[in-house]
Amino acid sequence: MNRTPPDDVRRLLRQEVGFGCPADDCDSPYLTWHHFDPQWSKRQQHDPAGIVALCVQHHGEADHGVWTPDQLRAFKDPSRNRAAERVRGRFRWKRDRLILLAGGNWWTGCSILLRCGPIPIIWLSHDSDGYELLNLDLFDETGSARLSLRDNDWVVDRDVEDLECAPRKTALSVRTAALGAELSISFQRAEPQLVLENATRIARAGRREMQRGMERQLASAPPAFRAAVLESLSAYSAEARAEESARFLLDGIAVEDSALCVIEGRLRWPVDIALEPTRIVLPRQNVLSGGVAKNAKVGIQIN
Repeated sequence: MNRTPPDDVRRLLRQEVGFGCPADDCDSPYLTWHHFDPQWSKRQQHDPAGIVALCVQHHGEADHGVWTPDQLRAFKDPSRNRAAERVRGRFRWKRDRLILLAGGNWWTGCSILLRCGPIPIIWLSHDSDGYELLNLDLFDETGSARLSLRDNDWVVDRDVEDLECAPRKTALSVRTAALGAELSISFQRAEPQLVLENATRIARAGRREMQRGMERQLASAPPAFRAAVLESLSAYSAEARAEESARFLLDGIAVEDSALCVIEGRLRWPVDIALEPTRIVLPRQNVLSGGVAKNAKVGIQIN
């Protein structure tokens, strides 16, 4: 059996500790899963009553018996006071150039990736060494930020539905049922093959969507005309477009000096925006997919 509990159990364990390690003066959001009743070595099971969420450091201490089972069980009481109303963390990724993939569209060297009217939603800043840092906001319906990320440092309201942070500090995911909003952010090395694989996946999805849309439009067209148009679409090479996009993105960028940041989710204010794996869905069902913005001041402007 895999030692990692299933999704629903992990979600419950995160909620029990208020999304932060419950050990005294810790509150780290980078959680792991400590089996204490019974210990994993004695019986492999995922009963949430016998598991507590702890950070990596305090998980190691718990493995060596620092806390009794009753003390660990007390950590799981959701009514325990938390150190603050918000959870905090940091992405330590610092690179000369960030390649951002959000909703099937690419940005690099852009000051502002996404702006609605005068309000920036996703943008970049620079530290004193010139490294590019990520900034974004996830707003509620009143325009208050429930997740704010400034210069790679982030804070999240503790009353969200779920907050998941990878222990290796490479990814963050926030969900809030009341808002119908969610956001996930992940970092990894911008290996050329990884960029190409993502570009190919997006281009193939775009080709499928293009073909479905054309088939709907031509449903009542004469069969011969419909067949000719659809045949012309076969000349569209998703792979060739993906290679072109990847070359353009990576031109002049060294792997060791760059990182790939992937952003997906749903933003509900100031406008409803869906950042899906292969496309951005804007108001009035306007769709953007496979776009590349390089060295531009603003990538996407919504008015």
